Amino acid sequence: MEQKPTIYFDEPGDANTEQCLNIAMSEVEKNGYMYIIVASKTGRTGGIFANGFKGIDANLMIISSADGGEPVKIHPMRRQMILNRGATLFNAPSLSFSLDQAFGQEYMESNPSFVVRQTLSTFGEGIRACCECVMAATDGGLVSEGMEVVAVAGTGSGADTVAIIRAASSKRFRELRVREILAWPRD
Repeated sequence: MEQKPTIYFDEPGDANTEQCLNIAMSEVEKNGYMYIIVASKTGRTGGIFANGFKGIDANLMIISSADGGEPVKIHPMRRQMILNRGATLFNAPSLSFSLDQAFGQEYMESNPSFVVRQTLSTFGEGIRACCECVMAATDGGLVSEGMEVVAVAGTGSGADTVAIIRAASSKRFRELRVREILAWPRD
């Protein structure tokens, strides 16, 4: 049996980004994870992680998503900085179609993606975003199914959640596993 601490932040959001970076870097160093997936809508959090992981032998993937119909707003200079630091930047399409297809065939539900999103959100926006980014990275061919990755996301802006997730594509959503939660906000 392995024991690991979980960090519980008093408040969600941006103020926890640096500590999430340190937790993710520690996991890579201690346990040899080769893939780090970070949610970043504007590229700010992605830039912080790209700077932190510069020169570290791991694959950093910054995932931005157009879910909810909002266009991705990563400024070109920020985008270039992330790429110059060796990170991969992936603009993920909405997972709704794949999730609906995965569940619709079995359950004939009219909108399973909504149910999945709402269910994951009960555990917190950061966990939901971590799961969605891992599925998006897997759908995009950046990560292989079954691989354990460090996933980082947040509530609103910045990072406040770090988890170890076994990757699955959105079409095989039910094979996705949150293996460890290393940090998340209590609120």
